[in-house]
Amino acid sequence: MIFPVDFIKVTQGPHNSKAIDLATNNGIYQDVRAAQDGVVHVIDWQPNSGGNVIYIKHDDGIISQYGHLSKVYVKKGQRVSLGEIIGKEGATGKVTGPHLHFGLSSPDVNFYHDANLNVFDYCYVYPWQVVDASTKEKYGKELKYYDEINPDRDNIKYVYDVDDEGLNVRESPNGKKTGKLLTTATKVIVYEEKDGWSRIGPNEWVFSRYLSNKCPIYYVVIGADKEGLNVRNKPSLYLSKVLNTIKNGSRVQVYDTDGTWAKVSKEENRWCSKKYLEKVN
Repeated sequence: MIFPVDFIKVTQGPHNSKAIDLATNNGIYQDVRAAQDGVVHVIDWQPNSGGNVIYIKHDDGIISQYGHLSKVYVKKGQRVSLGEIIGKEGATGKVTGPHLHFGLSSPDVNFYHDANLNVFDYCYVYPWQVVDASTKEKYGKELKYYDEINPDRDNIKYVYDVDDEGLNVRESPNGKKTGKLLTTATKVIVYEEKDGWSRIGPNEWVFSRYLSNKCPIYYVVIGADKEGLNVRNKPSLYLSKVLNTIKNGSRVQVYDTDGTWAKVSKEENRWCSKKYLEKVN
């Protein structure tokens, strides 16, 4: 399971049985995400307690509860997946300030105040999430990080064989680009595969063919000027033209060499000077 907000700040630990309160992100209401795959079990209005509350029944029978929502984006009976946005934090019901009340209950418990499972025992911090410093200090021993603790390592992949610009991340398979680019050897976790695409986060998909089980050998651009390292169409300083530049700190793979030059893309005619490349692994 996942903590249901991207910025994790626990303002109140287990209470009302074992539920927790999660803060806004510096006053901004966060999107609330489904903690795991499941079906929207109940959408309730509780004016004297939880306000707008969503209950999701997960495939293992556990029910997750999301209270005080300002917006609800799902309907009863709707199938949702891990990380899918289901609502937005708020201050509905009985509150002293805006937050998300989040709890987990065993299959025989359905009510807002009866969360009887410890959230910290079930939820992982996923790679795209940020944990507030105060929460790390107070709950550091209880927090579990998915990519460090999860025993199933088969879904950990690395980006490889992409050009010097990086691997485009899209909102859905064949969908709109998010503007995010992943460089060579970036570690990702694959949560779902579909028709040649891999889901690596909420609404984040990449081509599966650019992911590998092993971290590739790569180089980092170091010492180039502030404009970056020139990529040329030939392994020559005077008989070539500049196609683009690669910023310092960028990761690249080397596919071929020619004297003091390195080919840094699977595409033809993408060469740069080897003296600005430092091998990392």
